Amino acid sequence: MCRSVDELYREAVSLTQDLVRIPSVTGSEDEISRFLADWLEERGVEALRDEVGNVISVSGDGPLHLLYNGHMDTVPPQPGWTRDPFEPAVEGDRLYGLGSSDMKGGLAAMAVVYSELAKCTDFPLIYTAVVREEGGDDTPENMRGALHLARTFLRGKRAVGIVGEGSVDRDGRLVIRIGHNGKLRLRIRVRGVAGHGSRPDYAVNAIYLAMDIVRALKASYDYANPIRIPRVTLDSEIRPPLSVNVFRAGEAINQIPSEAELLVDRRVVHGEDIDELRRRYSDLVEHVIGALREELAPRLEELERGIGVEVDEIGMNRPAYMLPETEDAKILLAAAKRAVESLEGRVDLSYGTGYTDAEILWSFAGVPSVIIGPGARAHVQDEFLDLGPLKKVVRVYWDVPRLMFPR
Repeated sequence: MCRSVDELYREAVSLTQDLVRIPSVTGSEDEISRFLADWLEERGVEALRDEVGNVISVSGDGPLHLLYNGHMDTVPPQPGWTRDPFEPAVEGDRLYGLGSSDMKGGLAAMAVVYSELAKCTDFPLIYTAVVREEGGDDTPENMRGALHLARTFLRGKRAVGIVGEGSVDRDGRLVIRIGHNGKLRLRIRVRGVAGHGSRPDYAVNAIYLAMDIVRALKASYDYANPIRIPRVTLDSEIRPPLSVNVFRAGEAINQIPSEAELLVDRRVVHGEDIDELRRRYSDLVEHVIGALREELAPRLEELERGIGVEVDEIGMNRPAYMLPETEDAKILLAAAKRAVESLEGRVDLSYGTGYTDAEILWSFAGVPSVIIGPGARAHVQDEFLDLGPLKKVVRVYWDVPRLMFPR
């Protein structure tokens, strides 16, 4: 006999609080990984931890599995928190704590539903809780958990997935995200000519050179045309996001800096070619420096020095994701739509601006996924999870396999 959804919801709230109490900033997921594996085992569900710390559990057997996937890590708490980020607190319909929304609530709901279904049904299910979603890459020393999973455990498996990242709209309704942006992170190093702070005419300030590049990058965003996203019913046009988020230069108040560094976050929208974007921004930066080189030619000749720029990439840059229109993906989407519509009275398909592991699961393991989760805010001070959407996703996670695998 399976327990009721109300009972599962109450357990999901409790488990979310337990997970918030365990600090799990990217790279420090060992404790939470062991906790989750033990939690599953204590409920009679076999679980293992792989080489990088992912938690994996499989239940039932069949030609097609449903994968529940979420990440265990969080970003560090930023200055400005007014409460202990690792001490969960339920106040009204909110559960406060670091990672509560991104995405320990979704992770807990999946664990509770999966463990119950594993005990009271024979549905073919997989549960995975992965490491380093927030800051991992494709290097052995910092391997993104989902990438390791796709290259090992999921290789050759026929499965479809639900990724438990947030999918709550501005009105608090649960929607289904069928795609999201990719990412292209750039490091731009600008080289000028150092000098004494009292003689700026005998130097070339790298900050000023870099500011021209920043202005050009900002203009490329300000004047970009929105891109229309197919198949979605919410926010169907997106202007490609670009932001200069880090600027480093200078070491002394009386020294004109010869170097400056910019870190740029460009999100890749569905329909854009990531390789073309690489070329575009490299050309833009070289064009700006070339114009400055001509403008400053007399001074550079007098100083017998040159200026320059280097552009390289940071981390694991990936294209946008869109749920493919394969037969398995259609089965998944049909079940998800029925489950959400039964709760909300309607169903909307959305496209996310942030990146998730859904793209990795598809590109490296051939597992198409939808994104459904209770979170609505991430990487903010005093992060909280609305409990209404948490109760809804418990129901959706419960209903989707019942709709996919009718007995």
